[in-house]
Amino acid sequence: NHSSISFEVANGFRYPTLSERFFSGRTPRGFVAGNEHLESESSIGSQLIIDWGNEANIRLKSSFYHYDLDNYIERYRVNEELLSYRNLASADIKGFELEADWYVSEQVEHHFSYQYQKGTDAQNEVLADLHPKKIRWSTFIYHDDLTLSNEFIYSFNVESVADSEAPRDSYFLWNLSFDFQLSTKQDIQLKINNVNNEAYFASLDEDAALQPERNISLSTTWRF
Repeated sequence: NHSSISFEVANGFRYPTLSERFFSGRTPRGFVAGNEHLESESSIGSQLIIDWGNEANIRLKSSFYHYDLDNYIERYRVNEELLSYRNLASADIKGFELEADWYVSEQVEHHFSYQYQKGTDAQNEVLADLHPKKIRWSTFIYHDDLTLSNEFIYSFNVESVADSEAPRDSYFLWNLSFDFQLSTKQDIQLKINNVNNEAYFASLDEDAALQPERNISLSTTWRF
């Protein structure tokens, strides 16, 4: 009654975006020139999903996936001053995601997740825009009209990257938020992002900027 196993196979495609085909100009990444001759990506993908739960309010879910792609659209560096896009004849992406949910009580719940992804082309070169290995632990505490959300994120270091990317060090991120329900129509939210004031990049793009330092925001929502 609480568990299931499923296997999925599907084919798909993706058209090049207008930016990938026709954009030409300077961006924070540098000068980018589109490639109007890009062809659409096509893929055959498979995924195995295992979902398990029990009476003790514990739920485990794992997803294992694999994609074979033709004409994969990749951003690459033409030279020191220019970025563009190209089709790769073939590419291979595989990985898995793990999730664990623990509902301790009606007032407390924990959510854990881990992701891993690997992608290479026909020459066994690393693909661009892959997701680094990452662990996330989120805790929610409910007390009357107050909700406390606490989140820890650990991103592993990345050494093998594509031509237009840069190796990144690991980082640890801590986020906090407090939500208070004033009434059925209004609530207030206080967020403290990057509590530990970590210096980190959100992507592997070699021209990516450092993310904001510790910051605090106070907001309210009113429904009528």
